[in-house]
Amino acid sequence: MQKKPQNIGVVIEGFLIIILLLTAGLVAINNAEKIKAFFFSNWFSDFSTMQVTDGFHQVSIPNGNHWSIKYEADHEVIFEGQVKVNYPIRENGFEIMTQDILVTSGDYSNPDLVKTDVSNHHFMYRILTDQQVIGTINLLHTLPMNEDINQQLMQIKPGDTVTIKGWEILNLTGWDKDGNPLGTWQDAGCNTTLITQVVVSPNQ
Repeated sequence: MQKKPQNIGVVIEGFLIIILLLTAGLVAINNAEKIKAFFFSNWFSDFSTMQVTDGFHQVSIPNGNHWSIKYEADHEVIFEGQVKVNYPIRENGFEIMTQDILVTSGDYSNPDLVKTDVSNHHFMYRILTDQQVIGTINLLHTLPMNEDINQQLMQIKPGDTVTIKGWEILNLTGWDKDGNPLGTWQDAGCNTTLITQVVVSPNQ
């Protein structure tokens, strides 16, 4: 019996598709920040245009959205440690909230002892050892006090050692330009914070 020859054209076409997909994946990885900037280019990002009154208890932006802010305490808070993730926050009605930054210290910074992750503005961790772990873990939802702070927060990378200062927020309640409610942002177990200072220390 004579065997039919394989369809060489189909094999070559499949091979080319695989090469194209691998190339596209590499391009996406190498240009992740540019791709993110493209999709979020219309998002509020110029905090020099933010209007602040009543000791940063009232905030508004040029599109008319405005918020009332309540704070948890009358003193500044400080978060120090290693950054595990820095994800952009993109929630309609809360354009002034910019980043989810997970800051860990002690054993929580050691991936051999504790596995950490962030999803949907919540942090998760799993202890990988039988010994007691010592340290801290804080997920910051950031509100930059100005454009300079906004730029600094966006440039923080996983692995950076940081000191981040600010005022912890109890909740934000928002309205649009016509007075329609945008809802209330109030976290559970995280740290929504008006950020006043960012220091990135050189890694040893």
